[in-house]
Amino acid sequence: MNKKGFNFKTDYKLRTKASTITTFKLKSLRQFSFNSVAYSTLQETFNALRSTKQVSVNGVYYTTLQEAINSVSTSKETLITLHSDIKLFNRNIYICQNQNIVLDLAGYNISSYNGDGTIYLEGSLTVLDSSSSRSGFIENTYSNGIGIYFYHSGALNLYGGTIKASCSLYSWNEYYSPRVIIDGGTIESKCFGVFIRNIENLKIRRGIIRGGVSSFDTGD
Repeated sequence: MNKKGFNFKTDYKLRTKASTITTFKLKSLRQFSFNSVAYSTLQETFNALRSTKQVSVNGVYYTTLQEAINSVSTSKETLITLHSDIKLFNRNIYICQNQNIVLDLAGYNISSYNGDGTIYLEGSLTVLDSSSSRSGFIENTYSNGIGIYFYHSGALNLYGGTIKASCSLYSWNEYYSPRVIIDGGTIESKCFGVFIRNIENLKIRRGIIRGGVSSFDTGD
């Protein structure tokens, strides 16, 4: 028991806002440990825990971007902020039809290496970068990779950041055409910057596109 009358147990199990249980071990009255690293205060320990979280949704921290997206159960606009670079390797991120995600890259990047898309988009996605460096990007480094793949329909508002891939924005669907607004940011492509059905659904107001823009019509 310390001078303030608090009883300290050997282990502390704390429930974070993301509903995960984290155990802190009390080594002495002023020393905690997390992941075998000692900290002098509980606040320092919380800061260490936060640093393991890549993404936040309205102040709630998550370990992965997909976990953060899956937590969104409303069609209302929801802000998701990156706090570190995210490497997907051969995986991708999926945004479903009833979701309206605002993704702040905050100077960080999302990278994948697959033959599909870094992001599978069926809902609505707004991409921005609030960092002073404006260095955030979404990337697919596969030789024929896609940055954002519009799965069925989908809507994209690009206000900041960079999307880099062999084809940065891609849709191949004879029934649905995505809506794309480019109002800032950069599209970088080795092949097509934008490839979608119905060019009328593409609005380019400002920004940079390095790579061709192509559309197709099924003749309906």
